[in-house]
Amino acid sequence: MRFLPILLALLLVCPATLAVGFANLPKDREIIFSPGDSVNIPVFVHKSPVIQVGLEFPQESDPTTIGTPSDDNIGEYVRIDDPEPLGGQRRVTLVFDFPNSMRPGTYPVNVIASEASIDAEGGITARAAVKMQFIVRVLTDEPLIDITSLSAAPIPEGVNAKAGVGIASRTTQSLSDVFAEVKVYDNGKEVASGRSSSFSLESAEKKGVQVPLSTALLTGGEYKMNVTLLYVGREAHRGNAVLKIGALNVAIKEYTKELLYNSTNKFTFIVENQWNQQLQEVFAFVKLAGQNKKTASIHIPAFGSTEYEIYFDRDPKIQVGKAIVNVTVNFKDYNPVSKNYESKTETIPLEVQIVQPFVEEKSSIPITAIIMYSMLGALILLLVIIIILLLRRQKGEKK
Repeated sequence: MRFLPILLALLLVCPATLAVGFANLPKDREIIFSPGDSVNIPVFVHKSPVIQVGLEFPQESDPTTIGTPSDDNIGEYVRIDDPEPLGGQRRVTLVFDFPNSMRPGTYPVNVIASEASIDAEGGITARAAVKMQFIVRVLTDEPLIDITSLSAAPIPEGVNAKAGVGIASRTTQSLSDVFAEVKVYDNGKEVASGRSSSFSLESAEKKGVQVPLSTALLTGGEYKMNVTLLYVGREAHRGNAVLKIGALNVAIKEYTKELLYNSTNKFTFIVENQWNQQLQEVFAFVKLAGQNKKTASIHIPAFGSTEYEIYFDRDPKIQVGKAIVNVTVNFKDYNPVSKNYESKTETIPLEVQIVQPFVEEKSSIPITAIIMYSMLGALILLLVIIIILLLRRQKGEKK
């Protein structure tokens, strides 16, 4: 009970933050500009008794658009209809009243909900805040397509991959005879490619296109992908996507490289699954000289990794210097022919250094000398005390 006044004081000085948030978020937050049109979007705010809702208009720097429309102030055409400013949970309306024309481009609009507090003088202080962004797109009359995404699912060796290309029309025109070309690179050298069939794209339409790739002869590893979109004599580009081709291998990426001589040593290592599927029941036998330790058994996801640890016992026979730790990794792989998991092993030698444990340097003075010096110091102190007492006694006798 004695802590109750302190707790009450803390509650008064540090009021709790209730946070603030949006609810029932709209999935599509892109608005296509239509001359003279009006668009109303409901926005729900909650989680605080006092919420302030406002707007923000950041500058757009997307290089795939016609250009940043700095001469058109989107803020003139957007407002928040709020039935209860500084109220609690409620629905507000984001209203777009578009003019008859706007320069083509991308106009971001942020709706900001702030947890607010009102002081005794009526001042408003914002605390926690969240934002939600809407995009207004003004289409151009010129042909224009954006590439919105490029990806490919991981595949095993010996298989042709498929790249997925996301595209979006930014024009008022309907376009036909559009193609997507994807190239695959290994250290800057083109090693595979593919081209989609011809397709069309309506004004403001978004779609995904599949591009078959000639990757069957590639070995396991990571490759880079670039895509070029070809349409009416124009091109759009996007790059640096990753294609992972799995090889049924495991690798050790990190491990303990130093062990102490004649000591109990913790040995850790990370096993990486280089296959495009999960490896089942992965464990290892770890051998050093005459010791053979077994790790726990763990499932490792596709292209994932996990850390293992074991402990080596003291062994004076293992001399200082270089030593080899042999790690035999055991795992199970699914055989689609037999429809069973089959055991596989792979042994990886790891070089480690056996080093002497750090020994704190002891004093070079023998213990007997330390005792002698201590006794001599005590004797000198005793003599000093006796001399002082004798001098005091002589002074007393003279008086």
